[in-house]
Amino acid sequence: MNVTPGSTPPPPPALLFETKITGKLYDDRNYNGVFDDGDIQLNIDGLEIGLISDDNTTYTQATINDDGTYEIKTTRQLGYYAIMVTSSPNFGVNYFLPQTRFHSPFTFEGWEQDIPVFRKSPNGCIGTVSTPSKDVRLQYGQFNLVNFDIYPYENVTTNFPPYCQVTLSQSVLSIKYKTNLNLALFNDINLDGNSSSTILSQIKYDVISTVEGNLLQRAFTYPADNQIDLPSTSRIVFDKLISMVPIIDNYLVTVENPNIISTINESIGFIVPTPSKIITFVSSDTSEILSLTYAKFTSSFFANIGWNHSLLSFSVGDNQTVIYSNGQDVRIFDSSPYEYSVSSIVYGNIEIVNPNLFPQFVPNNGLNLTITNDYPFGTPTYSIDGVQIVCVVASQGNLLECTIPEWTSGSLTKQITSTWNSNNLFDYYTITYLEPTTTTGTTTTTSETTLSSTTESSTTSSTTGGSTTTTTDPSTTEQSTTGTTDQITTTTTTTGTTGTTDQITTTTTTTAEPITTGPSTTGTTDQITTTTTTSSTTTAEPITTGQSTTTSTGSTTGGNPTVGHLSGYIFDDANLNNFFDSGESALSNISVQIVGPSVNIIVNTNTSGLFDLEISSTGLYSIKVISTSYFMPEQVMKVSIANIEDYQVNVTVFSKSGYGCLGTIRNSFNKKLSVQYGAIDLSLFNYQSTSLYDTYSLPSNCYAQKNGSILTVQYKSNINLQLYIDENFNGMLDATENSTYPTNVTLIMESTNDGINISRTYPIEQLPLNLTVNVPNNSTIRILAQDDVANITTIYNTKYYIIAKPNTISNLTDNFGFLTANPNNTISISNNSSLSISLPYGKFNWTFFENIDWNNSLVSIDPSPDQLVIVSSITERLNITHNNQSTVLSNFNITYIEIVYLDLFTNISTVPINGGIIQLKNIYWSGVITPVLSIGGITLNCSLLNETTSFVNCSVPPYTSGPYSIPIDIVWNGMILFSNGTINYEVPVTTSSSTTSSGIATTSTADTTTTTSATTSSGLATTESLTTTTTSDVTTSTSVDTTTGATTSSGIATTNPSTTTTTSDGTTASTTVDTTTSATTDSSTTTTTSDSTTASTTVDTTTIATTSTGITSDAATTSGGITTSIGQPTTSTPTTDTTSDSATTSSGTESATTGNPNFT
Repeated sequence: MNVTPGSTPPPPPALLFETKITGKLYDDRNYNGVFDDGDIQLNIDGLEIGLISDDNTTYTQATINDDGTYEIKTTRQLGYYAIMVTSSPNFGVNYFLPQTRFHSPFTFEGWEQDIPVFRKSPNGCIGTVSTPSKDVRLQYGQFNLVNFDIYPYENVTTNFPPYCQVTLSQSVLSIKYKTNLNLALFNDINLDGNSSSTILSQIKYDVISTVEGNLLQRAFTYPADNQIDLPSTSRIVFDKLISMVPIIDNYLVTVENPNIISTINESIGFIVPTPSKIITFVSSDTSEILSLTYAKFTSSFFANIGWNHSLLSFSVGDNQTVIYSNGQDVRIFDSSPYEYSVSSIVYGNIEIVNPNLFPQFVPNNGLNLTITNDYPFGTPTYSIDGVQIVCVVASQGNLLECTIPEWTSGSLTKQITSTWNSNNLFDYYTITYLEPTTTTGTTTTTSETTLSSTTESSTTSSTTGGSTTTTTDPSTTEQSTTGTTDQITTTTTTTGTTGTTDQITTTTTTTAEPITTGPSTTGTTDQITTTTTTSSTTTAEPITTGQSTTTSTGSTTGGNPTVGHLSGYIFDDANLNNFFDSGESALSNISVQIVGPSVNIIVNTNTSGLFDLEISSTGLYSIKVISTSYFMPEQVMKVSIANIEDYQVNVTVFSKSGYGCLGTIRNSFNKKLSVQYGAIDLSLFNYQSTSLYDTYSLPSNCYAQKNGSILTVQYKSNINLQLYIDENFNGMLDATENSTYPTNVTLIMESTNDGINISRTYPIEQLPLNLTVNVPNNSTIRILAQDDVANITTIYNTKYYIIAKPNTISNLTDNFGFLTANPNNTISISNNSSLSISLPYGKFNWTFFENIDWNNSLVSIDPSPDQLVIVSSITERLNITHNNQSTVLSNFNITYIEIVYLDLFTNISTVPINGGIIQLKNIYWSGVITPVLSIGGITLNCSLLNETTSFVNCSVPPYTSGPYSIPIDIVWNGMILFSNGTINYEVPVTTSSSTTSSGIATTSTADTTTTTSATTSSGLATTESLTTTTTSDVTTSTSVDTTTGATTSSGIATTNPSTTTTTSDGTTASTTVDTTTSATTDSSTTTTTSDSTTASTTVDTTTIATTSTGITSDAATTSGGITTSIGQPTTSTPTTDTTSDSATTSSGTESATTGNPNFT
């Protein structure tokens, strides 16, 4: 090249070298930027990797393999380049790339660069560390920046969330929270709430916080972890211990402002009682748990531990009684199978005592007895009338051997006073001395009917000494040691029993058998004598429970004249308004107990739901319904009879709900109602809502809330569901996924409460939707799709929710996704009986399954005959097809699952050379994510006529070059799908047809497949042929188009063949000889010489002749050994095999033909 004088010569051409860069994507479990032990290689779906020059002008994309490795092979100049990593939306929110740009040298030897991926920590604090040349994303924890190519001499800046504190020391970057907690745990040996010097050790606990709306739970051990950082208001939950119990568990630590640096100091005491002596009180406000034991806890104790919660729930077990006292406000809570819920607590004192410590009756000369010492330390003292009960610690340690002094004077019933830990205890215990003398008497009472048949019964009862009365709540199993029992007929006191015996007359149609309905302590024993009005005399056996099951006849005949009636309807109050409304049902065969003056009887309602009792005495009557399927909200109805006349009272009952939660509410006016799951207006039942406090007794997984006069009883646990359409098929709710979709599905929540199955249905007419379901405990959701749901399918068919603490108020939140896909185009994959998902046709990688919390290794798959399921892991890939049974995969680390519709491209039509339309079944095109189909890099344009159509039309571009059958590539949601489809273009076709008198047609073609047909029509035949002639070193093709028509008087047709002559000097000549009667011949002659020149001559000749003899002859003569055919009515043409390279001899002439395998 000449250089102009004075100009600068151009630089020499760049030296280009070919090399490659390789590496792998991996889950960096220890966040150190190095692939080492414990790290896991990942499938790389969802990422794109490429090599870019420093000036960002050239880019080479990597080839990504199924096992997560990649390779970039390119030709570049030597030097430094950058590896760029970009992620698609389906990469997953549970992971992030700490680096997206890696400096890479381009060398002869190549380069290896592994790409780490960080699993997002629940600790949060994701931010950026920047230098002038790069950005690195990190999160909560401690990192050596050198591992990320950031060095101490570089200028480093950081950008992290405001609740995070970032500290850089040399190359070590620490990321933590700004709030610090100093924790002290101690043994409260004095039970006064004051921190002592007794420091505990090896106490394991969890700290539960919230980070950016997500739950964070961390485990610690005290005292090694006595200083921890907090991202927000948090809870401290202690592991269960055998030897000690925290005074406050689920301890709430309030962080006022997490965005400023602050320190919080907390002390928590422990007590050392046996677990059976603990009562736990749960704050309805904060869910903190207060644990107390047998002791007296004063207001100063509660102030020291910071406990001031006024709404409490607790359960009282056997041998336990809770006494709350604050001035005149005294509440006593006895043992109950239900949980108490109390309000308006103002801390005075709380005591826990053993109600069964002392016997009820003591001989008048005193008593030696052994009692338990239930207090955690020290010994209590007990006194009667100022005289101490002498107690000595027994050898077992927790027992006291005590002597109760003899009675001296005054009342036989004495109050026991007690002290413990220098505190005067509540005066709870009393004893009754037996009288010094014993009086014995016998009384016999006989009840007689006035009807035609009478029965007499005589009963004798004896009692010695004093007596006690136990009050039994008619509506519950609760019992107390004070009160009065309604008694109708009482015998005189006799020797031998404690209590009172009643003899009661009832009317019945049968003889009553002895019935026992439950345990009893001290109190009354009713002996009921029943008579019959039949013609025979029957005497009933005594019933020891005071109740008899009878059938009401509407009247009772006793010893006194009947002068009035007490009657009424027992009705099911469906609308809970305490009024017998029109349309509500009166209930037949309901047992009703009526107790009044001289009567204690059980009658049954008749078929109309009416009970009727004849009465003969004035006074107070009580009515109580005895039933297993109904209950009275007011428990007992009191009716005052002032005059002997007819009284009718209708009795409200509620049908027992399958949801349970049956219990009671009581106010400070001692008004008590039975309630159950649901809402009720208390004012309709004369319940004063302005009471100072309310006490609830409910099952432990239920709680009540009162708003004015409206009481709502429900379970303590809620599942809050956000139902949404997962438009981008990534398994999570994105901020932009808020479009409205009509749907028609039903959500079914299934639970079990007290052995009863509960099923509730919620119609879902559109999405998105917020739905809160109140549940008693662990529950299962099922989704039922209606037949007309075309393009909405649920991800989870069934999903099981675990309620960890059903006895604590809790809210579990979950995002429940649906997909825009036809339910008929899905496959069900189950993990066990409680988990099942539906996946439509497409590809779902590991991040999808993590986002939907499908993190189990056992799956069961049963494809249909037209489905293929590809399940891939890092190490293997399984193709699962239909085999009439489920395929179970266990311990399979899924990287992706692809659902393939095998018949997508079945029977698609052949496409013309200039392009056309193919029709596919609509299995992908109903949602936001649609596939991209392409052939040879050219995209097919696919469209729906409307969203409900079953097929898709795809426009195929014209054929350009290459094979006529081209594979179809599918990319869906950023991922390459399995494809078994091809586009088949029409192949150019040449047709040959001829007709002879003999009906024989012969066709010979070269370079193409020719279809030959023979049709007889007045002896007219048309033949198109391509003849190939070979010289010594040159192949010559001669095209002969001949139209032959012949008519003779004898009906014999003669056809003149096309003759090819090969010369010795490499020149080929083609000659057509016309000897027919009537023929038109078009022939194209190509001549090739030895110097590889070709001459082509076309001769069109038409000859008309008439032969009188009717004889036609064919003759062909060549110097090259052409065969002569005489008198043969056959079209003779050379033939060539086009499927392979071969030599073919036709009519004695050797021809060389090159075939094209792409033609069919």
